[in-house]
Amino acid sequence: MAPYVQLYSGLTAVEHLSFVERLRGHAPDSEWHEELLRLVGLGGRGGERVGNFSSGMGQRLKYALALVHRPVILCLDEPTANLDTSGADVVRSVAEQHRARGGILIVATNEVGELAWGNQRVDVGMEAG
Repeated sequence: MAPYVQLYSGLTAVEHLSFVERLRGHAPDSEWHEELLRLVGLGGRGGERVGNFSSGMGQRLKYALALVHRPVILCLDEPTANLDTSGADVVRSVAEQHRARGGILIVATNEVGELAWGNQRVDVGMEAG
């Protein structure tokens, strides 16, 4: 899940989730969609067009899209970038629940608070030259 994934403004949140499920060869699951939307703080908003969402709501939908196929490995790049405090809390909850279900979480970040989300830290430095 990267912060700059593009959403289609004319589609609803549920249409996005259904589209991604179909792309991955799965039949859309409306109960799972509603659960995902609740998880990311968009419960009851699945029928709204994404073009009417705030930027934070769009970021939350992107997390639902990352989870729609129930991944074992969840890769997050700067997971709380462009989110307010409540949005960052949602992302932290998503990460915690993913790990609690036995999933693998990989986070690329420069934010000290996000480093605590993992069990192991790998520092990668770029050497000049």
